[in-house]
Amino acid sequence: MGSSDEPNCSLQYWRAARSSDLRPDSGLRQGVSVQMPVTTNAVAMPDADLADSIVVAVTFRGTVFLEVTAVTPAQLSGKVKSRLIGHPGKRVYLKGDARTPYSAIVEVLAALRAAGVNASSR
Repeated sequence: MGSSDEPNCSLQYWRAARSSDLRPDSGLRQGVSVQMPVTTNAVAMPDADLADSIVVAVTFRGTVFLEVTAVTPAQLSGKVKSRLIGHPGKRVYLKGDARTPYSAIVEVLAALRAAGVNASSR
């Protein structure tokens, strides 16, 4: 990963927000609905709703979506990598259904890492 032509991007994990963190006027963009895991330490990520953000969702059946398009993990890697070209520091947001098998999440994380995306704590 030391090459200068590889993107320096980060991955943000979405966590379920408390209902008090959600605003009805937040202008959420269209996406795939998943049942987010409940947590007591949710962090709001309003940038995930920006038009140019990259959002990956994994449904409870393990289906992977890039925005609203179903993709395989292999396709995901190539598509994300092409979207990151020329955008160093761009964040990729991952949301996984609480019922998603862990193995499906690990496969998506591996695909994102192959695309040059690194984990970030915010």
